Amino acid sequence: MPDIHSPSLLEPESRGGENAGRGFDFQDHYLVSQIPQWLAWDGFTSVIREAVGDIEVKIYSPGYGEGIELIEVKNHRLTPSEFWREIERFYTIDQGSPGTFRWFRLVAPDFSDEIAPLQNGLRRLRSPYSFYPEASGVIQNSLQDFVQLITASGKSLTYAEFLFFRTIIETTSRLMQDEGEALFQQNLGKNLPQFAHLSYQTFTHIYRSLLSVVKARNTPIHRKAIEQAIRSFIPEEQYPVLLPVYLHTLHQKDEITQKQLVIDWIPFFGGTSRTYPDPESWSVGVVEQLVEIKNFILNQRDVRSIRLTGSRRLSATIAIGSIFSATSGFSISMEHRGGIWWHTDDHQGSTDTVALRIDQPSGESEDLIVSIGIPQDIHEAVQNYIEVNNAAHHAVLNIAFEHPIETSKQANAIVAQVKMQIREALRKTGATHIHLFCAVPSFFALLLGHRLNATATVQCYEYVGNDTYVPTCFLRT
Repeated sequence: MPDIHSPSLLEPESRGGENAGRGFDFQDHYLVSQIPQWLAWDGFTSVIREAVGDIEVKIYSPGYGEGIELIEVKNHRLTPSEFWREIERFYTIDQGSPGTFRWFRLVAPDFSDEIAPLQNGLRRLRSPYSFYPEASGVIQNSLQDFVQLITASGKSLTYAEFLFFRTIIETTSRLMQDEGEALFQQNLGKNLPQFAHLSYQTFTHIYRSLLSVVKARNTPIHRKAIEQAIRSFIPEEQYPVLLPVYLHTLHQKDEITQKQLVIDWIPFFGGTSRTYPDPESWSVGVVEQLVEIKNFILNQRDVRSIRLTGSRRLSATIAIGSIFSATSGFSISMEHRGGIWWHTDDHQGSTDTVALRIDQPSGESEDLIVSIGIPQDIHEAVQNYIEVNNAAHHAVLNIAFEHPIETSKQANAIVAQVKMQIREALRKTGATHIHLFCAVPSFFALLLGHRLNATATVQCYEYVGNDTYVPTCFLRT
């Protein structure tokens, strides 16, 4: 009979909980107590019991897909031999299925005194780790000391790296049934404060309902089923408004939380030299990634509102508005300078008229060049660029508003007029493709992209200096 490779759903270690049956009920209470924290993560999709590990949590991250955290839960103080046996199991799983599991977590009420220095070392290293440069003496010396802790236990450097970068050791004394409900209520108020007003009786009903939901072994339990179990015990008039999905665009290395969906767009920010990837890279790294995120939200979440933070170039902002368009049922709130929020669903003023400078094209053309400048007219720079690139024969629509945009009402009014002018130019020229050049505030770029539907295909451009642009995102509106 062939050897069983690890990890496998049929190996004895994976079937331990199945064989033990009710002896592992304490794991249910730990699982339910952690649900509020998982629900606070925008990428949380599902959890499974007694598959490869005691508990496995699946979390989606843009650009990486769905990753799994494997959790082993013990209800007693772990001795050194038990501790290292679990770490060996984690390491074997990781080697046998590389890339499947992002993190491994070992949970117990307490660890033996021999393990305490290792646990404290991990805590002291990880907490301030991001504060210091990775190449600094502080980090390098600390890592070396941690390696010595591991090697003193008879383990190799490989184990030290695996422990530090892939393993979490958690101590919790509140694993048993009589304390699980209190821990759940505490975590719910901390991670999802919109539920903090619920009565004690409602908390109890929700907790017991979730215990029933997670009883299923070796079967995925999806986020929507968990949310429905919570919602079923709250009167409709008291149910909190669904929180938006938080989307953070990363343009440089900075600290972020696990709760956000984070898009790493550092390569597309260009730096001070404004050096950008080729259009194909924009299609894959920006547009296709946004479509993937959109499909994730449609499939996994009941909410269609997005809260956008971070910085990004105008092309990427237009792409966000276009992919999460009004016609797709999405609304977006974007943070702009000084913590001011601009909302795509704030249509107040959209029927007002603002005095824009508009130069409509004449004659037929398959391609329409659209230049939009706020608060500066960029027509001359765009004209110089298209002449150098032998595109001066294309029809040109120039729109300018030579004043700062002061209110959301004004922004909506300008966007409505811009779209109307684009449609008119398309009708007059018969163009089916737009070349879009913009020098506008980022919130305006978002609003514009959000309403570009039913116009034409759009090729965006970024300015690099000296009347020079480069093509970036291609959008099918």
